[in-house]
Amino acid sequence: MHDLKVAIVELEDEDFEGLRDLYGPIFRMAGYNAVATHFKSENALMRTLERSHYHVVICDLSLGSENNWFGLRTIKILKAGFPEIICVGNTRGDLTYQQTPYPSFDIFVDKGKLNREQEKYQKQIAEQFRRIFRQNVDVEIDSESDVASSKRFRDPQDKTLQSIVCQVTFTTHTHDQATDIRRVKLEPLTGGRSGSDVFKMVGYGASDSLSFVPAVLKISDIDNARREWDNYRRYVKWLIPFSWRADVLGIAFTKKFGALCYSFIHSRGRSFDSLTRYIEMGDDSAITLLAETILSPDLKRWYGLTVQESNISRRYLQRFFSEDGAEVASRAQFERMIRVYAGASVSNRKFSLGRREHRLPHEVLLRDLRGAYTSCLCHGDLNSNNIMVSSAGELMFIDFQHTGWGHAFEDFIMLEISVRLHWPQPNEAAFSDRLEVEGSLIEFGASVQEAELKQISLVRRAAVDNFPAESFQNYLYGLSAMIFSILRYGSVEECRRARLLPCLVASIAALESA
Repeated sequence: MHDLKVAIVELEDEDFEGLRDLYGPIFRMAGYNAVATHFKSENALMRTLERSHYHVVICDLSLGSENNWFGLRTIKILKAGFPEIICVGNTRGDLTYQQTPYPSFDIFVDKGKLNREQEKYQKQIAEQFRRIFRQNVDVEIDSESDVASSKRFRDPQDKTLQSIVCQVTFTTHTHDQATDIRRVKLEPLTGGRSGSDVFKMVGYGASDSLSFVPAVLKISDIDNARREWDNYRRYVKWLIPFSWRADVLGIAFTKKFGALCYSFIHSRGRSFDSLTRYIEMGDDSAITLLAETILSPDLKRWYGLTVQESNISRRYLQRFFSEDGAEVASRAQFERMIRVYAGASVSNRKFSLGRREHRLPHEVLLRDLRGAYTSCLCHGDLNSNNIMVSSAGELMFIDFQHTGWGHAFEDFIMLEISVRLHWPQPNEAAFSDRLEVEGSLIEFGASVQEAELKQISLVRRAAVDNFPAESFQNYLYGLSAMIFSILRYGSVEECRRARLLPCLVASIAALESA
């Protein structure tokens, strides 16, 4: 039987001891040994919860004043700050629905009934607890876990991180010493531009002879995590073959954060890494495999259902420029970078490169509203950080925060940009030379020698083969819009953003001349 950390809020020591003795058998019926701590005030409880992870709080609803229900106030504050904790409210007085605030207790216990119908009522409470409690109370995070690059945590023993791991590793209330996950080790994976923390998570049991499936733990802000969980159930679970997607092992929610834990169904214990690592090594095998399998027009899943939409400009404006100041920030970065890296001159609405003059990107992309485009179900953020590759050559998607209906070329464009950002560049070509190559790359069939450009051509060919009726001008429009938005992302190194400039200029020129 495994220890359950229980906080009991009661004013008197005698009342605490009575509740401890009453609830002990209830938690044993549920499969746990309750380790109870006495708190005499709301402040003392909250101070402790800020530092330590508890599983259950039991609070008297009146706390000495049956007319004022001070305990209800305590529970409301507690649930707002620590929604993952199970709150048990108990009293002998009558309580109406109107008196109950939101958020409120998870389980209500009538202390009088508990004393009168002890065994029967205890079983009812125990069953109710088993239905709603979903935490692995024994798991610990290895002290050697690497969370230094995390945007949210500085210490692997952080209590919020501990709560997340407890939730995602929960299996059942019936414990098996040989198969329970007792420890996990976290190693950082590249989180991309989503703002999430992404870790490779390895689980360990009581015996080293038992290995658990490799997993990816993605921790996001609460709203984004809920959206991703909804999208997974709506667009992934029943639509994408299990050999192409990660399975969801567990989910977790705290006050500020949510997490999805993904596993590789076919991993068989093999190592894995993101596609980004393969690109950074100049290894083209994974992208070639991706184009021949998941992105093949013969194996359409999401891409098979299409709808014609009327305004492609609105789609990209809403997706990449809806935040206040987004357009201004992208414009400022473009004007600065095109001067620095290309020696261009910039006027109010145009920029000049030698004798060639072009309209500024925001004029072409955000002022000239364009029309029809093909919409389909797509991943929505298919950058290389969200494609996992196992050592056996298995490819799988993770991160479904933006999955849903979008422009048919969006996934392919994001993949192309990943190649541009991460392919090794031992010798950066002059801007003018790169611009000339980008111009020829727009024409299909043009011969390209560089390995990076061959990979880009492969991705573009897959896009056109999947959607032959969709105008390639729409591909260039989407590509230009995404690159223009990325220019303002300080999380992407400037040297990498600068690599995108020749492509943006060539694409803008092609859109102007169309």
